[in-house]
Amino acid sequence: MSKESYRAEIAPKMQKPFVIAAAVLLAAWIVLFMPLRHIVGDSYERYRSIADFCILSADRYHGLMLTDEGIIGLIVLAALVVLCAVMYLVLVKSPKQCTLTLTENGISGVKKTLLGSKSVELPFENITSIGVKDGIADKLVGGRTVAIASATGFIRFLGVQNAQEFTERTLAELRAFKEKVKSQPSAAAASSGDDTDKLAKLKSLLDDGVLTQAEYDAKKAEILSRM
Repeated sequence: MSKESYRAEIAPKMQKPFVIAAAVLLAAWIVLFMPLRHIVGDSYERYRSIADFCILSADRYHGLMLTDEGIIGLIVLAALVVLCAVMYLVLVKSPKQCTLTLTENGISGVKKTLLGSKSVELPFENITSIGVKDGIADKLVGGRTVAIASATGFIRFLGVQNAQEFTERTLAELRAFKEKVKSQPSAAAASSGDDTDKLAKLKSLLDDGVLTQAEYDAKKAEILSRM
């Protein structure tokens, strides 16, 4: 298991999207229930108490809801409630169940969606780029989106509070990994050159009689195994 070096703080907040959703629902409620004004009219003064007013208004409104307009209004209102529930699942609940971690070998985590979840294992050699994005969803829930491009495609994590720092650390580790990969062929070539020189010296020692054939063969096999 790779050692964890830094963890993304995925914590989308629910205040903004649901304040907006509540405002939309309230506006829809007022629009849909506007016929009450026509039912009651200006006759409130005729009622001796608020209770009388509410009872009579409820009776009349019950009759209104049996009309086509009333049924359509309730359907639209139900659709808005479902929309709010979907917003909650997509923008808040699912992102909160995601994890994103920088390790010594790459990026790992879990990506949660409405349809399920999948493990994310991206070694540095497969990561092509990583960046921070700001979209409408980010403005609603707070935080920013970390977008990672790899050989298998794009993956995004919404609501990351330390997105900029996570991205900068990942880029630093990615650059260090690429520099290490670039230096490895040179080191291997230098080692190969040293082994070639050693073989030549061994052959010279064999020819001079310093080494026996068995000693030469053993040393030669040892050097060739490292090449």
